[in-house]
Amino acid sequence: MAKRPMTAKQLANLQKNQFPKGKSGNPKGRTPTPEELKISAAEMSPDALKEVQRLAKTSKNDMVRLKANELILSYNLSKAAQKVDVSGEIHHNHTSDLIAKAAKAREIIEGQVIEAKPLPDPDNHHLQ
Repeated sequence: MAKRPMTAKQLANLQKNQFPKGKSGNPKGRTPTPEELKISAAEMSPDALKEVQRLAKTSKNDMVRLKANELILSYNLSKAAQKVDVSGEIHHNHTSDLIAKAAKAREIIEGQVIEAKPLPDPDNHHLQ
């Protein structure tokens, strides 16, 4: 069934109550969960899990068994791996490199010539 177009009154009401662009509808953020509720939920969790396990194994209703098993699996199986493309340059800045860069910056700022060269990396002496 196709949706009916909004009336002019509905559109005006929508625009009047719409949040301004870039403004949050909830600037203070989510209300924190009360500590008593967290404690109560933690205390009930073992019994709730046992009940879900029982339903997953013994319910006569296929949908109840399916949902109980989905719930159990959702907490025990990791989500499918997702491909992430990362591009960019990786720079290894050793202390000696940073000292040389600082000296160069100082040279530019003060207008003085300072001779500074990076020292060899002691961890990679076998690469030289």
